[in-house]
Amino acid sequence: MNKYSKNEGLLKAKHLCSKQEFSKSEMLKKLLSWGLNENQANDIIQKLIHENYIDESRYAACFFMDKIRLNKWGKIKIKYELRGKGLSENLISEAENSIGEKEYLQMIRIELEKKIKATAAINTWELNGKLLKFAASRGYEPDIVWKLLKYTPDE
Repeated sequence: MNKYSKNEGLLKAKHLCSKQEFSKSEMLKKLLSWGLNENQANDIIQKLIHENYIDESRYAACFFMDKIRLNKWGKIKIKYELRGKGLSENLISEAENSIGEKEYLQMIRIELEKKIKATAAINTWELNGKLLKFAASRGYEPDIVWKLLKYTPDE
């Protein structure tokens, strides 16, 4: 653990925030791990927010997009993660609403089709059970998955 002064911590935090989005809680953990006390860390976070280095609305939107496009996560799992990072329900709902429904459904459909090809099952009942378990682990909404499974051809 390195011990940074408040100014060094601010400069290092600005440098990190210029390369990647951070939530307030993530940055607080970083600042505390650098040996700053809680008051210093909170002062730095307020400066970062004031200077627009940290914007939780922007963070939530980027997090949502990245997890859907890159990790193929569902909205349930993403919202759970954002709540764990201390973001408000309003920010989470805003970010969720920025996701295109058509793109989201297409992503789920493609992931289910890949899983169907890679899953061995005796019958449709067993296959659907495995697909629902897979979908739940990814955070996909069960009602959407059921609708898509009804229209997925048996292979």
